[in-house]
Parts: sequence; structure tokens; C-alpha cells
Amino acid sequence: MMTSSYANRKDPQQTPGKPNPVPSAASAQPYLASEDPARLEQDKRSIYKHPLFPLLALLFEKCELATQSPECPSSESFNVDIQTFVQHQQRDKKPFFTDNKEVDDLMVSSIQVLRIHLLELEKVQELCKDFCNRYITCLKGKMQSENLLRTECSGYDSDDSSGVARNSQQYFPQQYNGQY
Repeated sequence: MMTSSYANRKDPQQTPGKPNPVPSAASAQPYLASEDPARLEQDKRSIYKHPLFPLLALLFEKCELATQSPECPSSESFNVDIQTFVQHQQRDKKPFFTDNKEVDDLMVSSIQVLRIHLLELEKVQELCKDFCNRYITCLKGKMQSENLLRTECSGYDSDDSSGVARNSQQYFPQQYNGQY
């Protein structure tokens, strides 16, 4: 599986018996694209050519679809897509990772974040459907109770306050005369 091969992968810069090299200050600091456009293009190529990029693109499309349509792709369909992707990579004997650990980590993190977003979008979709169903049920109940009031109190006019007094005589016979 994908995570097991990732977890067992060794850092190509590490040699046996020596500790991991400390990154230089220049490589540890972030850079601005306007300062070094050649490096930006190189980083873009590293991402686009990464073996996991097709999976990342698929997940991104699913998230986009989930935000633009009333039907959200299920997280189960993405699980099937992952299994299919892994099978294709294994069948074609293609690697899951490159020699660049930084890009590998970025790709794995990006896939994990988008996966979480897809799950959250699925939850939002369920909450919206639940809200709509409850709201429609509530409206139906109110409409039925208003219709019952209209049929029981025929001639009821909400703008005419005398209509309330007229209709209240139906419910209180003359013998009570408003006193209990």
C-alpha cells in the first residue's frame, strides 16, 4: 500500500552511521516567486511530474465538484479511486515517490488535506439535506394547521379585529357570556 512504502522509505541524503544533514539557511528560508522565477518553474515541474500528482488532481476535482453541485461525491468513491490508482501504479511498476523527500511530503500532505476537505464537504451536504427536510416538514405542518384554522374559523380575516370577536361567539355559547 502507499503509506507502507512511504513509511519504509529512507532519506537519500542520509548515509549509514551519519546523522541527517542540517539544511542550509538558504534552503530553509522561504523564497518569493518574483525573486527566483527559475526556482519556481523547477518546483512546479517537480509537482506536476510527481507520481502522486494524478491522484491529487482527481481529489481536487472531486472537491471542486462538491462545492459547485448539490450532489457531493462520496468519500467511498474516492477510496475506490485510491485503490484503482495504487493497482495501476503497481501493475505498471511505477514508483509512488521520488528522490525529493520535500516534494513527496508536500504531495502526501496535500492529498491528506484535500481528503479531509472532501469528508467535510460531504458532512455539510448531509447537514444541508437534513435542514431542508426538516424545514419542509415544518412548513407542511404549519400549512396544515393554518388550513385547519381557516376551515374551522370560516370568515376569519386577520386584518379585521371584529372577525375575532364574531368567531369567538361560535366557541363560547351565549350562556357563558364571557364569564366563567
